[in-house]
Amino acid sequence: MEDEKQYKWLGFAQDYLSCAELLCWEMLEQHYVYDPFDTGKQWARFPMHNIFIPMMFNLKHGIELFLKMLRMVMVDKIEKGKNGHDIAYLFSLLKKEVDSDYIQDELHNTDTTTKNPGDKINLEIATENVKNLVSNFSEIERVTMKYYEGEILLKSVPNKSLSFVDSDNTMFKYPENSSGQNIEYDTFVEKITKEDVKVILADVRILLNTFNLSWV
Repeated sequence: MEDEKQYKWLGFAQDYLSCAELLCWEMLEQHYVYDPFDTGKQWARFPMHNIFIPMMFNLKHGIELFLKMLRMVMVDKIEKGKNGHDIAYLFSLLKKEVDSDYIQDELHNTDTTTKNPGDKINLEIATENVKNLVSNFSEIERVTMKYYEGEILLKSVPNKSLSFVDSDNTMFKYPENSSGQNIEYDTFVEKITKEDVKVILADVRILLNTFNLSWV
C-alpha cells in the first residue's frame, strides 16, 4: 500500500511536468495546424499566446508535486499545512533531509522492489536516483527558485528589481495571485519568444531527468 501511494505521487509529478514539456514542444514546432477559412494558409491550432500560461501552470504545479514526491520517497512525509504550496518552503524541507544522515539510513532500509515492471514508474530506479540527488541538487534549487520568484515575468515590467514571490503557487493559475504585483498577462505573453520557451523546456527536462522516467 505504501509503494502504491508513492507511485501515485511520482506519477502525478511526472504527468504535470510532461504536459509542460509537451506544450513547450508545440510552441516551438507547431505540429497542430489548420486552415479554418479554406484560404490555403495554415494557422497554428494552438498558438503561443493560448498555451503559454497553461504551460507555466503545469510547470509550477509540477515543481510542487516533484518536491513533495521526492520528500515522500525519502522519508514518507507530505507537507499539507499552510505552506503546503510554497515551493521555496518545500525545497527547504527537502534540503534538510538531503543534508541529514537520516536519509541515507532510510534509503538503505527501504524495500524498493517493483511490483509492476511494465509500469512507466519504476520506484526502484527512482529511489536509486534519490541516492544521487546531491549531485543534481543545485540545479533543482535553481529551477525551483527561478519559478518561485517569477523571473520570467520581469520581461513584462520596466522595474527589473520587482519581486513576484508566489508563496501559494497561484501565479499562472488565476488572473490574480498572491505575489502582490499586478501582472498584465496579455502584455507579458506578447513578449515571450521561442528562445524563452527553449530555456523553460531545458528546465523541465532537468526535473524530469533528475528523477526516474524509465522511457526517457
